[in-house]
Amino acid sequence: MEKAGKINIEFSNNPEDNPGSKDAGTAGEYRLAALGSIGILESCLEQSAFTEKTRQQMNHFFGLSSEPAGAESITRRIAGVYMAFLGKTNFKNKDSDHNSRLFTQLKQELGEIKALLSKLV
Repeated sequence: MEKAGKINIEFSNNPEDNPGSKDAGTAGEYRLAALGSIGILESCLEQSAFTEKTRQQMNHFFGLSSEPAGAESITRRIAGVYMAFLGKTNFKNKDSDHNSRLFTQLKQELGEIKALLSKLV
């Protein structure tokens, strides 16, 4: 189990236990998988950290076999936050002003994505 601040996230090696590893054919199933991945990203932003298990969880989400209509743009936005976190975070100086500004921006983007998910039919 990884602890991320006040959030406890448990990972399993069994792909069936990870929300992003399942077929997300319905809007509800996709929403749950997307919210799980957003929670992982929020934890990364809080801890300024990224682990192999985090990568596995995100890969499960991006590997969904089917998505409901309208989910492709949401998946792209989640991928954008993920890539911005990996590519732009200064992991050598986690308390930098750059990271603070970046994380504020990424948290705002995740909030907007959550709002879109709530409207997904």
